[in-house]
Amino acid sequence: MRASVYEGSRIFRTAPATRPTRAQDQALLRVLRAGICGTDLHIFQGHLDHRVPRGGTIGHETLADVAEAPSASGFTAGDRVVVEPLRVCGTCRACRSGVAYLCYSLKVLGVDEPGGMQEYWTVATDRLLRVPAALADDQAALIEPLAVATHDVRRAGVKAGDRVVVVGGGPIGALISMVARHRAEPLPVDLYRFFARELTLHGSRLYAREDWEEALRLAAAGAVTLAPLVSRRIPLESLQQGMEEALRGGPVMKVLIDLAG
Repeated sequence: MRASVYEGSRIFRTAPATRPTRAQDQALLRVLRAGICGTDLHIFQGHLDHRVPRGGTIGHETLADVAEAPSASGFTAGDRVVVEPLRVCGTCRACRSGVAYLCYSLKVLGVDEPGGMQEYWTVATDRLLRVPAALADDQAALIEPLAVATHDVRRAGVKAGDRVVVVGGGPIGALISMVARHRAEPLPVDLYRFFARELTLHGSRLYAREDWEEALRLAAAGAVTLAPLVSRRIPLESLQQGMEEALRGGPVMKVLIDLAG
């Protein structure tokens, strides 16, 4: 099989790799798509060398087919799944308080641990969500950033009738706008009032399982339009060039690595 390997600042290499063997609580996945996001660009530039090891494999926005799964997991070969790329301890205060995405020992798959830019990948079955048949592969590959958007909108407490301004027009900003629009049609916003009234800002990090479930519901129902965000698909061997092009800017929203070919 093939895997993309990080070799240091601005260097990715596609290399042969050994097909992994799953543990009892894991599924073996055949990766179909992996998205390039802003975090990946920071990795490419060497900004996360304190977390991403040399020889590591990135990729946390993934769509895959199940190749093998434990019989009691509820997943069977051929199921399409997306991966919630978090490994949590389950015992710290954050985990016990129901906010495991703030786990004191949090590890992100594709950053701190091996990710999905490889043909086969082993992932704990409790990190998998089944993809509705209504979603095409490219759309399903955007569920992870859509989950970021649903979490952000939920954290902001957006409700019908609210006026919302989204700063930043990249994929996450566009998705936040679409999720917010689903709760309230867009209206003009007076930025002066934002400052003059000392409105409160809320921080937001990652997502909870309910955010993934909402993302899948919205996408499957067509409440958000994902397909136009995909600028192009490239093979795994072109990851290096894809990163370089993304850094140069231009009319690019989301580039997907196609591993199905």
